[in-house]
Amino acid sequence: MKVYGSIEAGGTKIVCLIAKSSTKILDQWVIQTEMPEMTLNATVAYFKGMLLQHPEWQLQSIGIASFGPIDLTLTSKTYGFIQQTPKPGWAGTDLVGFIQREMGVPVYLDTDVGGAALAEYTLGAGKEKNSLIYLTIGTGIGGAYIHYGKNIYGIHHAEYGHMKVPRIPDDAYRGGCPFHDDCLEGMASGPAMLKRWGIPADQLPMDHPGWDYEAAYLGQAVINLIYTLSPEIIVLGGGVMNHAGLIDKVQDFVHANMNAYCQPAAYRTEIRSTIVLPQCGNIAGAIGGLILAENGLKAKK
Repeated sequence: MKVYGSIEAGGTKIVCLIAKSSTKILDQWVIQTEMPEMTLNATVAYFKGMLLQHPEWQLQSIGIASFGPIDLTLTSKTYGFIQQTPKPGWAGTDLVGFIQREMGVPVYLDTDVGGAALAEYTLGAGKEKNSLIYLTIGTGIGGAYIHYGKNIYGIHHAEYGHMKVPRIPDDAYRGGCPFHDDCLEGMASGPAMLKRWGIPADQLPMDHPGWDYEAAYLGQAVINLIYTLSPEIIVLGGGVMNHAGLIDKVQDFVHANMNAYCQPAAYRTEIRSTIVLPQCGNIAGAIGGLILAENGLKAKK
């Protein structure tokens, strides 16, 4: 039986799937992300162990959706390497090369948020749409743009979390990004909320003013993306978006601050179904990895 593998390499955990297809998962495994050698050896041991237990399974390919920054340029000497990440010990790790050598099958790569975006586009909130932006708001902020089934990149994968957003006039918080201080990630990520308010985002009261700040910064980012990329649907995921009512605040901010300029129905009368929460759950990146594995093989034929 032909099967596909997927690895969602996150900064805190690794999610591995083995499946007949992106909709028929056979097994799932999760470990904490430790130092590279230990983590990657454990990941390979999982796949090899499962294939030994199930000799009828014939692994065809593996898709990886990884935290980064990561080199996605196929012609680069460091394709598949983790780049200058703040994750201790991981900078310079040959992620794709290691998995490919150990498993002996083709390996296809995207960012973790790129994998989640692909899953939402194919199976979730963006199904039957032609274009989708996925933003994840958690420990960091990342994004991806899917256009007619392809993740759109330039010379490097996009860093949506580091776009500049106007500071709210009475916000005295300097910003938590070590590179840019008050970029989107520096003002609206989970750690930024903790540093600003002294309380983790998941413990902020429902009526805390911090949620209005959060909605304003995320709303400004969404407006920037609407005016530059004009997606049919925008999906806001990640742990911070689990707060009840935050999605409504973002929708309201976008509607009010676009001020009816070049505002099609999708962002005017249909905004509740245009800026939405994800549908693929907390393994969206891993599901995206399965889609990468399947699509990569199809493209080679």
